[in-house]
Amino acid sequence: MTNDWSRVDDIVNTVRKRWDRGVYLRHHAHGDPWQPITIPVRAPTAADLADRFDDVIKWNDRFQRDSRTASGLPRFTVEHRTISGRGLGTNQVPARVRIETLDQLCRLLNTQHDLTSLDSLLELTAREAPALSSWVQEHPLVALAHRGEWAQILATVAWIASHDTTTMYLRHVDVDGVDTKFIERHQQLLGQLLTVVLPPERIDMSRSSFAARYGFRPKPGYTRFRLLAPTTVLPRGISELRLRTEELAQLDLDVSRVFIVENEASYLAFPSVPGSIVLFGEGFQSTTLEAIPWLADKELVYWGDIDTHGFAILNQLRSRLPRVTSILMDHDTLLAHRAQFVTEPNPTAAPQPHLTETEQEVYRDLIEDRFGHAVRLEQERVRFSFVRQALLQWTAAGAASTSSHRPVPGQLPGVAVAEESEARRQRISEADNGLDWDDPSFNVASDPARRAEHRRLQSWYRQSVLGVEAGEDSTGRRVGIMLPAAAVQADPTLNFLRDERLARIALDRLAENRGTFVEDRLTRNLLSSQPMCVNLFGMFKLYPDEAALALRRATQLPIKRVDCVEIEVAPQHATAILADRTAFDAYVEYRDPEGTKRFIAIETKYTEPFSNDLGLDEKKRDKYRRLATDFKAFRSPLSPELLTPQASQLFRNVLLAMAHTKSTQMPGLVLVVALADDPAATAGVHVVREQLLAPDDHLHGVSIESLVDSAAVVPTFGPWAARFRQRYLDPPPVA
Repeated sequence: MTNDWSRVDDIVNTVRKRWDRGVYLRHHAHGDPWQPITIPVRAPTAADLADRFDDVIKWNDRFQRDSRTASGLPRFTVEHRTISGRGLGTNQVPARVRIETLDQLCRLLNTQHDLTSLDSLLELTAREAPALSSWVQEHPLVALAHRGEWAQILATVAWIASHDTTTMYLRHVDVDGVDTKFIERHQQLLGQLLTVVLPPERIDMSRSSFAARYGFRPKPGYTRFRLLAPTTVLPRGISELRLRTEELAQLDLDVSRVFIVENEASYLAFPSVPGSIVLFGEGFQSTTLEAIPWLADKELVYWGDIDTHGFAILNQLRSRLPRVTSILMDHDTLLAHRAQFVTEPNPTAAPQPHLTETEQEVYRDLIEDRFGHAVRLEQERVRFSFVRQALLQWTAAGAASTSSHRPVPGQLPGVAVAEESEARRQRISEADNGLDWDDPSFNVASDPARRAEHRRLQSWYRQSVLGVEAGEDSTGRRVGIMLPAAAVQADPTLNFLRDERLARIALDRLAENRGTFVEDRLTRNLLSSQPMCVNLFGMFKLYPDEAALALRRATQLPIKRVDCVEIEVAPQHATAILADRTAFDAYVEYRDPEGTKRFIAIETKYTEPFSNDLGLDEKKRDKYRRLATDFKAFRSPLSPELLTPQASQLFRNVLLAMAHTKSTQMPGLVLVVALADDPAATAGVHVVREQLLAPDDHLHGVSIESLVDSAAVVPTFGPWAARFRQRYLDPPPVA
């Protein structure tokens, strides 16, 4: 086949590969003697001559024609060999070709202009920059690629070599036909040439940018920051600056704390914090920290996106400054914003050794896709209430404004909200929604003021929100806080915030018939704490992850994960120890950061008084005295204070929790949840804690207001919290 026989194009391709590697020009530039090139030719055989005589003749004619230029000059020399065939005599066919000179090679490849140009470049370099002649000899093709600008390139190298550039920017280079864009466009080539001509001390190979590597002043970095509190260093009225980083390094601001954020919207909206500034990260690099020495003496707080690269930036910062802490990069923030998750484009799984244990857990959950594929929570998607909450530890105003809801183990948070309570009572009395407050169904003569207030609130809720008439109590009397049986049968959700899920929890629990729920109290009595407990903790049962956030915020207990939330629980072994039917209104099992399983036994109070049967029952007193002695947790096995109406029920609950711990080996405590202005609940918690040797281990209190506020910042709980407040906490509108 003719395709098996060499063509002149095959010869060209063979030598073109070596030409493109610069082999021949490199030898020429160094002045090496020319070595002829011999290339074998695949020519027809004697059999081909006998079988395909005409094809052989055509191939030979074309090969001879293509071996010369159009003007007849030889492109190479052809050496022949003799073949013979029966009846055809002897014939000459090409055996190999020889390229005798470099000129002949250039004619073959049509590169005569390159050869001429290289000679000119070598001459120019030897004259203008002889130190670079050897470089051109080694890199002839690179020089040829820049032949049109070679004079300017050599002049630029010479200018840089002859000037002290340490105080100059690239713009200072003063060469005809050369500007900054020229240098930037040719910086790779200029770098290679400067490495040849500059002494080692003028080259910093550790720097990646051209300017910094070859001794120029780099383009200045800028740092943008806002003052979060007044300072005496800057003129009055200045709240934000963008300074050269090197100049900011000389401006030692009188602040103790520096926040670093990556998002401009978050940066601009960052709240006031005494003694602080906030830096706009904008791709913030740890090298910026090193350029501002005084930052090392400040408290540094970083807030980035909750994604793998956000933690990578935090890891990098902490590798340079171990004191850097983080905010809003935890499980609380992440899980409270599930609806705001987006997908991280290119997550990393690289080790981040400088993260704290808690940060490592979040990072690990992200790379393991625990909460979804490539989860990312951008900082601008975090609710601003979370930002304010995270800053409370630094804002003096924050501590004061939230003091009524700060969890304190020894009392119910929110006790000092008498003014709020009085305002609620006033608005209830002033409300006019077609209710006759003088109607006996809305009032009970024996009610204390607080219970009367909430009786009216629930009556208003029934008529104005639910739109149903007053129902009858067990005696057949119409009562404002009772729902009609027929209405409840038609709509079982009436006493459960009109939420089918909460109603289902209550009715399922009632169907279990454990004897602790009373149907009328649960489904019809608006003033009972039983439906209130379902309405409060039922949502936590439905959303345990979000419940962990709310409970941790409200109680300050070390809750990492909630395993379960149950309503009305009487632990079997524990109640057997107490020999009565004492039960927990709600019950939470959770894991702490070390993975230890713990529980919270919850006692809810709305307006009912504490029960007290210990003072009259000698048998129970003896039983509880023995238990208190065995548990070794009380100052006195059964002091008179524990027999008071305020304390006896809580005393039983604490004993039940201790018995539960004994039977399950699970540590836990009792949590009293009551209205912030409930004096009986506050007194009961105080009395029992006073009798405990380690009160923080066994009994805490938290207000309903605090718990609902803590839950309300979680988006999942927002609509529910509004409905709960309307029913239990907010006074009705005044007509």
